[in-house]
Amino acid sequence: MKKLTLSIIVAVTVVGSAFAGTDAKTFKDKVVVEPTCVFRDTEFQIDTFYSGYIGSKHSILHSGSGGGIG
Repeated sequence: MKKLTLSIIVAVTVVGSAFAGTDAKTFKDKVVVEPTCVFRDTEFQIDTFYSGYIGSKHSILHSGSGGGIG
């Protein structure tokens, strides 16, 4: 049974690697388009966040919360 399992694993690995890769011709036909920038360098941004949790009654710290501004 071990030989059969090992043979199947080896066969799948060899067959999988045989079909891996792409043809070099496909890379020549592709046109690379640069993405446009959606953020301006003079843009102003404010971030806020809040997080909280509720603990069990038997723990020292029952609950907690916090937040911040970035």
